[in-house]
Amino acid sequence: MERIHPLASDHDAKTEEVGASEATCAMLLGRLDGLLSGLTDPEKRLFCWYFLRTSLLSALTRSGYADAEHRFDAWFTGAGRGPEETPRTSLSARSIVRAILADLSHHGWEPLAETARLAGRIGRFRSDRDDVQDQADAAQALQAAHGLAGRAVRSSAGPLPFPALGQLVELARQDPRFAPANRETRAIAVGGRIVSYEQDAAHGAIWALDFAWGEVASSCAAWHIPLPCPGASGPYLLAPHLWPGERRLAICESTAKTVSELIRMAETSRRHVRALAAALSGLRSSSRAPDVWMAILGFAPFGIDQIADAFGMSRRGVYTVTETLASAGLLRRTTERGLVVFSGVEPEPIPAASAPVGVDALPSPALAAFDAAMSEIDRLLSRQSERGL
Repeated sequence: MERIHPLASDHDAKTEEVGASEATCAMLLGRLDGLLSGLTDPEKRLFCWYFLRTSLLSALTRSGYADAEHRFDAWFTGAGRGPEETPRTSLSARSIVRAILADLSHHGWEPLAETARLAGRIGRFRSDRDDVQDQADAAQALQAAHGLAGRAVRSSAGPLPFPALGQLVELARQDPRFAPANRETRAIAVGGRIVSYEQDAAHGAIWALDFAWGEVASSCAAWHIPLPCPGASGPYLLAPHLWPGERRLAICESTAKTVSELIRMAETSRRHVRALAAALSGLRSSSRAPDVWMAILGFAPFGIDQIADAFGMSRRGVYTVTETLASAGLLRRTTERGLVVFSGVEPEPIPAASAPVGVDALPSPALAAFDAAMSEIDRLLSRQSERGL
């Protein structure tokens, strides 16, 4: 039994409060599951680009790279340097990005795996130093997180994922890779005197738990696609001063916050793809313009060579596609350090009632299955009518 922590509250969270939080979180998980299964293929692609960017930035920020979002776009295209290392960063930014892309490229949901493979192939991520060991450490952190997820699921089976998530947190608290580090004491010379001060220790690999969080959350019937949960794990969840109920409540609230953001991402993807179909209604069905626009809008600006490599196009084809998108007001061209890059522009929203023909509210496999079922019913009815005649 752990000793009482000086920051511990006098009373644990109420059972009713914890139960209400778990119910809300389970409802959100179910809603997200339904949204994802109802997305069309283009909507899934845009969602995956949004999701991949969010996952990378979340991991970098939580690893101590405060300027990650500011530097990410130029870093991806090769027009700028990566996020700045500080005494609080323990792994290079490139090692974290490469490890995550490699991990997600084997994800069970093929749209996400394909997106991660594509981003890993065309990204111009560079490092200012030799980071071979960092890349190995980042990959090992992800492997360790997946191992903890498997142990948590096996030891906490149930209709809801929250006991298993709690077990994942308990296992992470015992692992030095993820457990919160103590503050470090440093000394400096000031005016001939030695002055001691405290500062936060280097960030560990707690970001890796986010990529195992979805495996545990999908251990029940509420969620079928084990998506990582960017930002769901955190030092506070592993803090030693939390009561059991407080920790359960914190886990539910953190998970619900992440899932709510993923729901918003899925709804945004659906809205933007429908608006895109209206803006580019005159294009051939084989045009690569929609795919190019979704990648650029959802992830980061692309250079000419990156577009060509990603979508198997010639430079002439890149110019044609980008000109089409720019004419429709969906793309903006700029020059950074002599490199031409294209940034995405969100389309004008359209009313739901005027969604363009060909953009279905249900995925095409569901419509195909429905049509097949109706055709079978018609066939059986016609056979019965012939027998009656």
